Amino acid sequence: MDKLAALSPEKWKKLAQAPSTYPFPSDPGFSSECQVKAPLAEVFAFFSCPKNVKELTPPAFDMSVLKGDGDTPVEVGRNVFYRTNTFGVRGEWHAYFPHVWTSLAEGHCGFIDIRTEGIFRRWCHVHRFEAMPSGGTRILDDLRWAIALPPPLTWPGNIVVEQQMRSLFRYRERRLGELFGLLRGSN
Repeated sequence: MDKLAALSPEKWKKLAQAPSTYPFPSDPGFSSECQVKAPLAEVFAFFSCPKNVKELTPPAFDMSVLKGDGDTPVEVGRNVFYRTNTFGVRGEWHAYFPHVWTSLAEGHCGFIDIRTEGIFRRWCHVHRFEAMPSGGTRILDDLRWAIALPPPLTWPGNIVVEQQMRSLFRYRERRLGELFGLLRGSN
């Protein structure tokens, strides 16, 4: 079993609260933050519904739920299998959700998804959502990955992945603006 997938529930909780505690500090990463006008409950309901990932992903990725209930919100221990076209190659993206928290009354919630097979030896995406005093929502994303390529290709592979993430999150920010009204973006 992959070391990332084997983390304890306590370590997932700590990672959710502080993404800087990611257990593999040499893995490359990417972070994003934006603010939307919609309230926390509405934004979290949208993000936690697996089928909605298609709404936030560029059409070229052709992302859709392949297996798993795309209408039911994510929950701890759940797997969702997506069909996707990544880097021009049609394949599957297997997402596993080791930690989900909902503290709407306290003004924060989120979930973590990981992928441990395919081109990535490790993939960890911490999704955090915070209520803003204005009634809007702050959306924070922290991604870390380890690419499964031989050492001479790791560095250039990581550059390609980071460029793809920047492009994907620029698209996502535009879509969030259309769906919820963008207050502030970072991409």
